[in-house]
Amino acid sequence: GTAKIGDQPLLPEDIAVIVRTHRQAGYIQEALRSLGIPTVVQSDMSIFATDQAREVCTLLNALADPGSESKVRTALVTDILGRSGDDIALLLDDERAWEGCLEKFREYHQTWQNRGFMVMTQSMLARDGIRGRLLRRPDGERRLTNLLHCFEIIHQKAHEQKLGIEGLV
Repeated sequence: GTAKIGDQPLLPEDIAVIVRTHRQAGYIQEALRSLGIPTVVQSDMSIFATDQAREVCTLLNALADPGSESKVRTALVTDILGRSGDDIALLLDDERAWEGCLEKFREYHQTWQNRGFMVMTQSMLARDGIRGRLLRRPDGERRLTNLLHCFEIIHQKAHEQKLGIEGLV
């Protein structure tokens, strides 16, 4: 609290840490966050190399095939949908709750099929509280930004190339 630049207190945005690798950036970011210092990583890394892109693929596979219980379970434990292994076990023990979950995936599939990818994702973001859940995480803004960027790219490709569900997956 005593460090200053001129007469102004030092702020996080006054600091830059330059590293050689993404791994090093991750270590620095983790250390700063543990001290309560917000961080932003600027990178030329492709959006497709992010955890969120991999999770979007997992989610799309489940939404494209909502009858596959294993795909739905896998999608549920992504950060996007935020379920834990314990949550899944409880769902599977409650047949009505599990059927409700599968029905929700079938509804998303139908929305995607009938109204398009972006309508389906907007419905899912709202209905499943994805924005709020991601934003509660220390790096939530980055995760949400990556997720929305992935959704925008997929939507754009669907429009440009007239792709349906299978083509997008």
